Amino acid sequence: MQYFPTADAPALPSGDFSFAAVEEFEVLARDGTRCLGWRMPAPARGAEPVAPWWLGEKAAAALLPTMRELRRRYDFSHIDVLQFHGNAGSRANRLGWMHILREGLGCSVSVLDYRGYGGSEGSPTEEGLLEDGEAAAAWAAARGGERRKLVLWGESIGSGVAVAVASRTPPPAALVVEAGFSSCVDVAAAAYPWLPVRLFMRDRYDSVDRAARLPRSLPTLSIHGRLDDIAPIELGRRLHAALPEGAAFVELPDAGHNDVPYQDPAAYLKAIAAFFERLE
Repeated sequence: MQYFPTADAPALPSGDFSFAAVEEFEVLARDGTRCLGWRMPAPARGAEPVAPWWLGEKAAAALLPTMRELRRRYDFSHIDVLQFHGNAGSRANRLGWMHILREGLGCSVSVLDYRGYGGSEGSPTEEGLLEDGEAAAAWAAARGGERRKLVLWGESIGSGVAVAVASRTPPPAALVVEAGFSSCVDVAAAAYPWLPVRLFMRDRYDSVDRAARLPRSLPTLSIHGRLDDIAPIELGRRLHAALPEGAAFVELPDAGHNDVPYQDPAAYLKAIAAFFERLE
């Protein structure tokens, strides 16, 4: 009940110039497991943002001025975002998110499919996902030069991967937690209060404990939907309290768990841009 992967490898998107820049990458985890992912390099400086047509004509037209303004105001072309996604689907389900972030902020964006997801070898376990995350972080860091800045991004259960990887490896430039939570045990206990999940759950993703081992100077941002009924916002605040001092918390009032980037994408992009500006 903890992992819901789409096991098949998605085809590279084709037929639309919005996703023409998507390229596949692969990494090898410490135990030899081969994992796949997608990367979108930063767009050319000065290029016109591509509107997210897949949001619908009205929503895309409303968002485009914000994308233009943020691209005009900031240069984030040296920022490399690496996302560790949630427990369902594959990188194909994050293609819209990749597009919004890349076109709205002008950064490069990569998404890893853990073992068992999206054509990657093996089956998901907590320790396996952490090994996959470490390999992807090393891959992303190796691509960068002296000026490039790696941002680890954890979505839902991926927040547990991102916090753990940031605490185990050379620290990234920043950490973003989206729809994150204190631990999987807390999420399960909130969903099934009549079951003894605290006694029997194996893959626990205890992010509060691991957050204590993060560098205390690490810039960190938490983004959470107030209407999240899967990882209630209280669990996101519990994790936030354990993050390094000065961590920012952005609450989106109309968002739930799976629609954080899409309920108010303009506010979403502005909050991330303000955080990225701190890295300068």
